[in-house]
Amino acid sequence: MAMKDIGTLTLHSGVITFNGKNTNLIIGDIVSVSYGKQGRDFINNWVKLDFYNKNHELTEAYFADGNNGGWSGIFGGTKKIYNLIKDQYSNA
Repeated sequence: MAMKDIGTLTLHSGVITFNGKNTNLIIGDIVSVSYGKQGRDFINNWVKLDFYNKNHELTEAYFADGNNGGWSGIFGGTKKIYNLIKDQYSNA
């Protein structure tokens, strides 16, 4: 679901953290990173992370740049997030 939560995504020392209004995630064991359309959202691209959570269950999370009323993602912000994650986690 788009906009399930709004927050800050941080990449640091092999760990990605998301601190949102309703959700906090620590993502460290990334299996794959992809970029593209998701679900019924035919306008925006999303960064999809497949990772193992703290219970060692395969989990997925989706991220998009929602700055500037969502326009930042359309004009390359989400692609920048993807590139930063892909560069830092080149094994994924």
